[in-house]
Amino acid sequence: IMMAHRCIELANQKYNRVNPSVRPVIGQWEVLYCMYYLKPEWYREHQDVLVAIWPHAGYLLNTREMLIEVQRIAEKRDLTKPLLVAHPEHIQRCFFIARKIFGGAVAFDYQSDADELWFDPQSVQRWTRGPKAWLCYELAARLHHRFHDWF
Repeated sequence: IMMAHRCIELANQKYNRVNPSVRPVIGQWEVLYCMYYLKPEWYREHQDVLVAIWPHAGYLLNTREMLIEVQRIAEKRDLTKPLLVAHPEHIQRCFFIARKIFGGAVAFDYQSDADELWFDPQSVQRWTRGPKAWLCYELAARLHHRFHDWF
């Protein structure tokens, strides 16, 4: 929910030449669902600039696959420098992977207040339900990503 709040806030900041009233949002379906849940009228009004990335049948996308999909969608829409929003505990790994995928053409929204509010006990991703689950997942993910030279 915190990520959805932040994405709505950032989307409302004027910046792009295509639609100067709102930034486009390309994101995981869970975040866009929460955006709809929080502000359904806002969501309906801006549907044309909201792009949900859905997982492939049977599994959720990992960070690298998600960023590759973001890059593909952004290129089709002639968006050159995405602003990546990630959970405060995820931003470091996200940064290193994004740097390999986007090169220097990426910016990050860093929120330093990683506390219980950033975890959602109702999340479909079990590792984002609490700090202990996140820590276990993050350690395994970093080893996996390092092994594959993804960052």
